[in-house]
Amino acid sequence: MRRVLSLLLAILMVMSSVVVGTVSINAVTDSEAGENDTFSKDSANITYKPKLPQGTAGVDYTEIKTADDFAELKDATAESVYVLTADITISASVAEFKGTLYGNGKTITTSVPVFTKLTGATVYDLTLAGTVSGGGALATDAYEDVTLDHVTNEANVSSTVVGGLIQTVQSGTAKTTLNGCVNKGTLTATSHAGGLVGGIKATGKVEIKNCVNMGAVTSSSTG
Repeated sequence: MRRVLSLLLAILMVMSSVVVGTVSINAVTDSEAGENDTFSKDSANITYKPKLPQGTAGVDYTEIKTADDFAELKDATAESVYVLTADITISASVAEFKGTLYGNGKTITTSVPVFTKLTGATVYDLTLAGTVSGGGALATDAYEDVTLDHVTNEANVSSTVVGGLIQTVQSGTAKTTLNGCVNKGTLTATSHAGGLVGGIKATGKVEIKNCVNMGAVTSSSTG
């Protein structure tokens, strides 16, 4: 069976100042790629069309069309569902997000991490762009069962600790799962960095599937 995509070592390069939890890294094979997934080893092109909640019985969702709409995600509960229906630009992080966000193939351009804290949240089919001053383009911290499915970062990110999507997966018994995610941004850290996740605390758990780092990852740390 031919392996199509393997995770590059730079995706999770964690330096000595972070206590490492559990990391599971899987490659996708031809038979494992779903009908909505397209994988190309040479270009790391990953396209994905998740099912949106429209037409799904019993699912209520809120459309996000503007930065002001997006700011309301701070009030999300675990049952809240949001669909991004336009490309938007934001300049302030949502403090905490607990719900489900369907990116719908749209792009969020940002200068800060989109979320300060993801708590049991799910994010699908989203692209991030811009120049971010902060630890991760999508989130600073991940807690509980966080799922990122086909999220692409094209933003350049700089901070002390840097991950293309998440700065740090925090300690806990739950697991953060990344599937079909890509980093294309340039990541610059003064301590430690990783293509998708910058660091994992003590009992933190991360599963990374079908992901790739295509961006330059630089750390000036000597420790």
